[in-house]
Amino acid sequence: MAAHTTLMPATAESNFLSTTWNCDTRFITTSQVECTWMKPVTGEVAINTDGSLSDNAAGFGAIIRDEVGTPLDVVTGSSEPLTITHHELHGVEAGLNLAVLKNHTRVSLRSDSMTAVSYLLRPNPKPPWKCHHIWESIKRLRAMFLQCSVHHTYRETNKAADFLASSHPTGDFIVIDPNNFSEELKKIVYEDAIVKVYIRE
Repeated sequence: MAAHTTLMPATAESNFLSTTWNCDTRFITTSQVECTWMKPVTGEVAINTDGSLSDNAAGFGAIIRDEVGTPLDVVTGSSEPLTITHHELHGVEAGLNLAVLKNHTRVSLRSDSMTAVSYLLRPNPKPPWKCHHIWESIKRLRAMFLQCSVHHTYRETNKAADFLASSHPTGDFIVIDPNNFSEELKKIVYEDAIVKVYIRE
């Protein structure tokens, strides 16, 4: 056991086991952090996006909000299951398409996918070949805005986009008017903005 590094939560039980078995242990502690949905600046809209993949279904979702968090536009859809990166980027593409359709010119793009965000922030990204056509579409769409910033967001503040992506509707680009939200979607969209999340340190 001493030859391998072991990850354990920082508890009395873990400390006892580590000492008794002579483990090379790295103790993990968690801290509770309060985070909120980040407001865009005045004149800008936020686009929260997400993708979803299961054994037999895949989907994407995006929701556009103004600077006070009011939902303006929503899009969702489904496609043939491929890879999670493909569907996360599909959500980004759908959100940007919706923003162009609704004549928004300044956008703040948010995703809880570190992979998707890393591609969007790198100067010369190399996404997987299967994502090539979606990536080229995203590049063309981004060039159509006067401003398009990119941010990583906590999954807990991206619940509406996650719900839309996980719903796997029949259709590849379904726009939903906020006046026609289901009760479940209304609850998620309008719930308290402050949530608590646990992060490993």
